[in-house]
Formats: sequence, structure tokens, C-alpha cells
Amino acid sequence: MLPEEVRKIVLEEIEKAFLLVPEMVTALLQEKIVMSKLVEKFYTDNKDFMDHKDIVGSVIEEVESKNPGKKYEDILKKSTPIINERIKTVGKLDLKTFKKPENLTFDQGEI
Repeated sequence: MLPEEVRKIVLEEIEKAFLLVPEMVTALLQEKIVMSKLVEKFYTDNKDFMDHKDIVGSVIEEVESKNPGKKYEDILKKSTPIINERIKTVGKLDLKTFKKPENLTFDQGEI
């Protein structure tokens, strides 16, 4: 093959790739919009989760990693009872009162 032919083929393939960019961007934006609406509805349906976004995020991430390929809507449904359970557990913890242990020693021995 001559260098001119190779160059022509390469340029044609680059053009094809560039023509696909608008479709890919549109698909990504549509997916992002759908995800945003799902998350908004999720928090609307579960108002008590608003103050525990750290728990919500970690549980959803955990469920999503254990269920690759599942629809995000299904991941949210599967996560809800686990999130509720963790929020109840955290609610029982006393994070405001700190009791200093009485017999703490920091003896590191000889160096």
C-alpha cells in the first residue's frame, strides 16, 4: 500500500470516529439526566436519608459492586433496606459523649 492510500484510509476512519462523538455525548447526557431524576426521586421517597448521604453512598456503592450490570433503579431498591438498617444502627451510637480511658499508658519500652 502506498503512503497516500494509508493516509486516505486513516483520515476516513478518523472522520467516522468524529461523526460518532455527538451520538456518544447525547447518550451520556441522557443517561446523566435519567440518573439525576432517579436519585432525586430516591431522596424524595426516603427523606430520612438526606442527613445520612455518607451511609447512602457507601451502601449503594457496595450493592452496585456486588451486582454488576443491574439497572440503577434496582440497585436503589436493593439498597433501601440496608440503608435503613445502618441508619438505625448509627442512631443508637453516642457520638457526642467521650469517656477518656482511665488507665492509659504509652510505655513503648526501650529503644
